[in-house]
Amino acid sequence: MQRIFLTAAALLVMNGCGNECSFRKQCNGNVLEICGEGPDQVVNRKVHDTPCEAPNEICVEPTEDEAYCARAPQASCDDTFDESCDGTVRVTCRPKLIAPEGVPRFVVAVDCADSAKTCVDDGTTTRCQ
Repeated sequence: MQRIFLTAAALLVMNGCGNECSFRKQCNGNVLEICGEGPDQVVNRKVHDTPCEAPNEICVEPTEDEAYCARAPQASCDDTFDESCDGTVRVTCRPKLIAPEGVPRFVVAVDCADSAKTCVDDGTTTRCQ
């Protein structure tokens, strides 16, 4: 039984585990490419394409393995960014994630209407309500 397992493991390593990609997230023009999205992050990873569309029309890569769709024109931001509402669209700075200090964050937008809500600006923060 152990030989079968070792043989199967060796075959997976030799053929790249059936993976068609080796990155985590990257931009291909204005298309966000995610490798291995889904329940299995090790074997048979496939590229999943997500076009960056309104309200986040551009793909940005703040680090080598991180990418996401952001609002155009591309603008970096930090905790001092003034959130706002543009009709039903909430415009904010991408939340801080676990990342090295100095990694840029970009302006992102969420259309509150997608969840049948409106954008509310109380003067200090915005939210979909």
